[in-house]
Amino acid sequence: MRGLIVLSITLAITLTAGLQRISTFAGAENAETIATNLSGFRAYRTPPEGFDPYSGSNSELARYGLPARPEPSRQPVEYRVWQMLVDASQYRVVPDFEISKIYHPPIRGFKAGKKPGKVNGRVAPTPSTSTNWSGFVINDSNNFFNSVGSVSAFFNVPAVTDCTVFGPRQWSSDWVGVDGFVGSSDVFQAGTSSDADCGAGPGNHSLYYAWVEWFPNPVILLNRNFPIVPGDSMSVTVVTNPPQNLYVLTLFNYSRHTSVSIPMAPPPGVKLVGNSIEWVVERPTVNGVESILAPYSRSGWQTMIGYYVQGQAQYRPSLAPTGTSYIVTMTDPQGNNLSTPTLYPGPIDDTGWFATPLPYTHGQNP
Repeated sequence: MRGLIVLSITLAITLTAGLQRISTFAGAENAETIATNLSGFRAYRTPPEGFDPYSGSNSELARYGLPARPEPSRQPVEYRVWQMLVDASQYRVVPDFEISKIYHPPIRGFKAGKKPGKVNGRVAPTPSTSTNWSGFVINDSNNFFNSVGSVSAFFNVPAVTDCTVFGPRQWSSDWVGVDGFVGSSDVFQAGTSSDADCGAGPGNHSLYYAWVEWFPNPVILLNRNFPIVPGDSMSVTVVTNPPQNLYVLTLFNYSRHTSVSIPMAPPPGVKLVGNSIEWVVERPTVNGVESILAPYSRSGWQTMIGYYVQGQAQYRPSLAPTGTSYIVTMTDPQGNNLSTPTLYPGPIDDTGWFATPLPYTHGQNP
């Protein structure tokens, strides 16, 4: 297994109609944020020396883009994620942001298979397919995920194989998010991309970058000050707190000791539906066309944590107390597998792997 990924994201961004400017959520100007190269777009700064998140009030934590402090004895998983975000806050940088023509839309061509029986006393995820997503999705019709909570993953940035012939650019995105399943038209998400630009012919023409997005707005690229390369250990965490109008995406590159934490608001006319959380490898839509999937090395997600504090419900791919968990294989229109996930349930959290078939022919768009 060649690629391993670790991801952590806390971001919140608002793009106005027509994408003429970007602004953060109402009240962000009173938080400890820093202006960026995009007008109205801000990022959380590093908390000052002397600030103690372990004794600070919830309002003080929110001021620095941190969620409320869970109770370690009653909420050990949530507390572990909270500690990760606290650690990330010590290494915050302010990258340059760039509006792209890349989109990560809701799941397309979704088809669910037959529900499996129980595995080790738990209901196994339902096998399913999609034309743009592969990965793990939990859908809950009770909309548990529009409350206070977060979803996280850890992984190493996967590599893409060298171009063997002249050809078009190929794309692959690894991300964590909320919404995007059948029944919602938005996706609040963040992640990394590993692409191959074969327009120059055979050889290594790979591109690696991090990004954030609240679809239907396009991807916002994180450029200067937040580089990534294959093998970098990452964490990505998506935090939602609708009662406080607080939505944060945090990416933490452990290998380079840098993190980004950004407040975000829903796009105009959009609200968080909260019917799903997901851990996904995707071929995005670029310039209005579903892209060709890049031949990424096997991608290993060390830990996939999904928790939402509502009635003390905890979710992860192998555990959906009141919803349905799906394991999604990406296929082309002919039904050929393009990206296949495998799940390894654990006692506290889960691990997963993604793989492209070998040999894999990356030709014209299917």
